Amino acid sequence: MYFLCRKERQVYLTMVDPAFGKNAFNSPKYYNETQTAANNILTILFGRPGFYPSIPDLGMDITTLLYRHVDEIDCNVIKAKLVTQCTKFLTNIREGSFDVQLAKYMGKPLLIFLIPIEVEKSDKRLAIGITTGADGKAIYQVEYHQEVLD
Repeated sequence: MYFLCRKERQVYLTMVDPAFGKNAFNSPKYYNETQTAANNILTILFGRPGFYPSIPDLGMDITTLLYRHVDEIDCNVIKAKLVTQCTKFLTNIREGSFDVQLAKYMGKPLLIFLIPIEVEKSDKRLAIGITTGADGKAIYQVEYHQEVLD
């Protein structure tokens, strides 16, 4: 869903998604543009290819990688798939440095995704960390960082 916004004498479209519930003014809640971007990227990462019938290419099923041995995970392949999916399906992805890093956290693989996005006419980097918890279920953390240009 897009809204027409005005900021400093400029008019632009902003992408937001509806949220369940109502706000304090009894109006429908909406995720802001940054939250919408994060939710869309999480949908790409966690979705299995074919889960969205009209777009069979959508999805990476990243959770299957979390149960592999660390040596079997190739960050370059993941990065290439992510770049392809994000540029194909999302409009606010900025051309720039995508990065996928692999680390170990409590003996389990931790995938860290750094994704350049454009939100409210400013450049940001979305950082997503995905690993598995003690019970074996996938857990994630999302952080937003203002892009610092040299």
